Amino acid sequence: MCGIAGFFGDVGQPADHHLRLIDMLGLQLHRGPDEAGYYCDRRVGLATARLSIIDLSGGQQPLQDTTGRFWIAYNGEIYNYVEIAARLRKEGIELRTRSDTEVFLESFKLWGTAAFEQFNGGFAAAIYDSTAGNITLVRDRFGKRPLYLAKFRKGFLFSSELKSFAAFPGFHFRVDPTALGATFLTWTPLPDTSIFEGVEQLAPGHFLQWQDDRVATTCYAELTFPEPSWEHDYERAQTKVRELLEQSVSIRLRSDVEVGSYLSGGLDSAIATTLAQRMIGKRIKTFSVTFTDKEFDESRYQQTVQNHLDIDHVGLQVSGIDIAENFEAALWHAEAPVFRTAFVPMYLLSKLVRANGIKVVLTGEGADEMFLGYNVFKETALRSRWSNLDEATRNTLIKELYPYQAHFSESRGSVLSSLFERFQEERFAGWFSHELRLNNGLLALRLLPESIKDAASVQIERLVSPMLEHFANWDVIGKAQWLESKTLLAGYLLSTQGDRMALAHSVENRCPFLDPRLVQFASELPKSYGLREGVEKALLKDAYRGDLPTSITARAKQPYRAPDADIFSQGVGREVAGDALTDSAAFPAFIENKFAHRLTQKIFSSQTRGISPRESQAFLFLLSTIMLNRLFSSAGPGAGSLAARRALKHQIDRT
Repeated sequence: MCGIAGFFGDVGQPADHHLRLIDMLGLQLHRGPDEAGYYCDRRVGLATARLSIIDLSGGQQPLQDTTGRFWIAYNGEIYNYVEIAARLRKEGIELRTRSDTEVFLESFKLWGTAAFEQFNGGFAAAIYDSTAGNITLVRDRFGKRPLYLAKFRKGFLFSSELKSFAAFPGFHFRVDPTALGATFLTWTPLPDTSIFEGVEQLAPGHFLQWQDDRVATTCYAELTFPEPSWEHDYERAQTKVRELLEQSVSIRLRSDVEVGSYLSGGLDSAIATTLAQRMIGKRIKTFSVTFTDKEFDESRYQQTVQNHLDIDHVGLQVSGIDIAENFEAALWHAEAPVFRTAFVPMYLLSKLVRANGIKVVLTGEGADEMFLGYNVFKETALRSRWSNLDEATRNTLIKELYPYQAHFSESRGSVLSSLFERFQEERFAGWFSHELRLNNGLLALRLLPESIKDAASVQIERLVSPMLEHFANWDVIGKAQWLESKTLLAGYLLSTQGDRMALAHSVENRCPFLDPRLVQFASELPKSYGLREGVEKALLKDAYRGDLPTSITARAKQPYRAPDADIFSQGVGREVAGDALTDSAAFPAFIENKFAHRLTQKIFSSQTRGISPRESQAFLFLLSTIMLNRLFSSAGPGAGSLAARRALKHQIDRT
């Protein structure tokens, strides 16, 4: 795992290129503190800050091939590098190292961009052909690893973290209100955008090629959820999912450093931990978050798994004060507005992981999207047949949607019933499953000028429009899976809450449930295998019923949550938020001051638990946007980067 950065084209004085590359690394040194290096000529610059995981002594970067023609800067891991290396050797290619970096580069040389489809992992890379004078950037199919792009002068900058662009004098961050509005609606930046003008992401499953000042972007791996094609019975599906998960966990344990696991108390992390400990053959180190607030605490389920597996476990108890005090620090790494605070405990947890000597952890992301664990799938299934149900059946099914909410009341059911009645039919083409989410985002959208609403709607329509022809042959749940994967999974769970929080403290996260073979298998299954008689993720639960305690396999899905806007309504949280929000005259021009001020006062005057989910979401978007604007409008190499430059210069000279 690493941080990569660089440029291509005319971005300024060539004599300063090496200093700019070192400063870019200095701003993301947390991603790779073990080694650093760079390469540059007049056309291209590549730089890598390395977190050493595989081939500790031989995986230095940027890596040059034996011909001297090709260079690579690479972030991530391809877990099937052993199998691909064997194929390369059969082709007569001699590998100098044991690193997956060299396997990546030699695969590209042999197979070109067709190599990307064969990689099973999470990665972002830049490959430079110094003879042809072209560069190729690529990102993994699910978006596990970030890769940002920015047009600058007559060329482009790229980086694992967009803060690195501040290393170039003359580069300025300006919030794009339209992109911000789309973020408020969908809860996360769209796959190829950021909230800053002129700064994009290379979308998951895409590669970019630059030659002679021409840039072309191509999709090499698109997620699909077509009509089911599974030809066997439910029991065979249980056997198959076990086989694929064992293979997935096995290759994700490939590492020259110790691998640990996150343990939430839910099904997914329990499965991954169980398989990993069995394969390692000794007690695995696991880590979890607990909360002082019992509404969010899952420690009793974590304890159940601990007792069942006899693991080496460390827990971190987090309070609302802890979240408030670390909110801005975590946001600096997230680099995107947030609608909840749950990313902050993950920031604190990765710090604990690193302090315990672990660089790599297994996580459960992807299981809910692929095996139908989220409420959005159950809600979509119910809404799609709403008009065919009588009132009594509707009320019964609504109550069954949220079994983890013990306080679910008749009034809450009535509100949902009215909402489902309003959203029986699709309003935005392709967005049926997620239109409740878009509706919830409308309150936050009031923070922006009225003119932004239509422009933001056009942006979210752009995401779906290329898929509408495919959608015609998919059921409503398949469409929901695609949307969930493209928005919240890639833009928040794998990014803000995943990669960015883990790498803030130099920890690599690996996701067994996002193995391409497993995802392909899941896409072929009848949807009734995921939602079976009202039970979510039924196939996974039944497949591992004999391996885990009944309290885990029978447990209803409980979303990972943390205290949200209410922690900022009083005490330390009020002080943290007040610094950013109490002076409405200081709000940037793209914020509607009157509404922002009214919302802020509503939160500050509310009693704990007196804030609605929509108000909480809008407030957190406001707070995080204001903080990001302040952080990045003044971002630059700075004094901290000068120290980093000295350390990096020492590393580079040494290696």
